[in-house]
Amino acid sequence: APKAAQASRGSRLYALSCLLWPLLGALLGALGWFLGLVAAVVAGGAAGGSLAQLIRRAVQRRRGRHLRSIMLAGLLAGGLVGSLGALILLSFWPFNVPLLVFAGVTLAAAWPLLK
Repeated sequence: APKAAQASRGSRLYALSCLLWPLLGALLGALGWFLGLVAAVVAGGAAGGSLAQLIRRAVQRRRGRHLRSIMLAGLLAGGLVGSLGALILLSFWPFNVPLLVFAGVTLAAAWPLLK
């Protein structure tokens, strides 16, 4: 049962990434270059810490040496699937520079916390 609960938590995090990536892209893109970049840097650090805590709760003590790589792959896969869904369903492509900066800062903040 613990593996099933872990898989359920992981799939919820993936689904959350699929939903939030396009919304965040639209929000940061609407702010413009300067404000979008400032918001991405400020909010990215907090999001990275929150992401690391969610992952720690999901896996509990079963952390392996590839956990950070799996986090990176899950975040990117969720972002791509969510972006493609937004493109197909809404004719909207949410990728922009502030969103990519936000993703980079988020990953940079979460990476050392998952050792």
